[in-house]
Amino acid sequence: MPHFTNADLMSRYADQQTLHFTYYLKHGRPSFAVFAFTIANYRLDSHKLTRRSVDYDLISVLYCCLITVTFVKCLEAVVASERL
Repeated sequence: MPHFTNADLMSRYADQQTLHFTYYLKHGRPSFAVFAFTIANYRLDSHKLTRRSVDYDLISVLYCCLITVTFVKCLEAVVASERL
């Protein structure tokens, strides 16, 4: 039975996408979002990962989570007020 751990099948038939941290935030996965954000910054900056850079990335993603939650709560309030 064929499966997608076969590199030849992967190269020919698999749909390979890079998921950004916003995808994980939308789907309620903040820990994956932090990891994706950190790796993306590491690849862009070509710097070594340091404790300080990881902490900065964590704060940035948590800030995005806070903005997202606040926005969703505001939308819920608007929808609830329109139903009345």
